[in-house]
Parts: sequence; C-alpha cells; structure tokens
Amino acid sequence: MSIRCRLINFVLMIAVLAMSAPALAKTDTVYKELSPEMVKLVAEGMKISCTQSTSEAGLPMLVLDYGKFKTLMLFYNPGPMLKATSLGLTTVFNATDFKFKDINAWNANGAYSRAYLTDEGWPAIAADLYVQSGVTEAGLRNFLATFKGIVQSYIKHLNDSRKTN
Repeated sequence: MSIRCRLINFVLMIAVLAMSAPALAKTDTVYKELSPEMVKLVAEGMKISCTQSTSEAGLPMLVLDYGKFKTLMLFYNPGPMLKATSLGLTTVFNATDFKFKDINAWNANGAYSRAYLTDEGWPAIAADLYVQSGVTEAGLRNFLATFKGIVQSYIKHLNDSRKTN
C-alpha cells in the first residue's frame, strides 16, 4: 500500500473517531426515582401504549398494553412530584382452573419474577425494579421488555400445565 493510501486511511480513521467521540463519551443519566410520566414516555417510545391512573390504595399506576395482555405498574414509595423509588409490574389472568402446584412449578424454575394465585384464584405474575439504587433509561427499557418476555413464557407455562392436568 502506498504512503498516500496509508495517509488517506489514517485521516479517515481520525475523522471517524472524532465524529464518534461525543457518542462514546455520553453516558446515560442514572435515576434514583421515576414518575409515571417519565416511565410513560419510555414505554410509548417502545410502542407500548399506557394509561395513567391511581390504584385502590392511592398509589400512582400505569396500565401498559402489551397487545395480548395488559400489565399494571405500581409506583411504590412515591415522594414529591409522585416520583417513586420502586416499581412493580403485575399481570393477572382471568382463569380459575389452575392449581397451586402449577404456579409453584414456575417459581421453582423461574427467575426475575414471582407467580401466585390471587384471592380470586386467578394466576398472576409480578416483578419489581428497585429504582432507589439507580437505573438508566436503558435499564428501564430492558425491564419493560424482559417482563413482556417473562409473561409470554408464563402464558406458555400455564397452557402447558392445562394439557398435563
């Protein structure tokens, strides 16, 4: 390779590095509390429609529509401006033909979530995100996307347990 080609390659490499330096230097903001409005913006950016509401206990709440199922997000320990230090996601299914052993089998093998039967006998699945320790927007997006996958796996688990009962 000629010196001229090497020089051109070197200049191009420096130009590419110079253009990407601001992107490489940028870091995500770490949040120690989140408001429903902040989460709603992130969820809607992921094409998850949201409705803001209040729970029976008076906690701020979002209803997230994942398409085939809806999930409640509760904002625990809300402080000023309704910013919370902990978020809880819960999806409940309106079905009563499941046994405790089916739900417990999920808990024995699952991770990052917990399954239970509601007082009405309906299967539910939940997960928490502790914001107080610090979470980035990317971490919140990952939490929302991971929970969607967990619920889809849980639906499959419930359907498979119906077949074996």
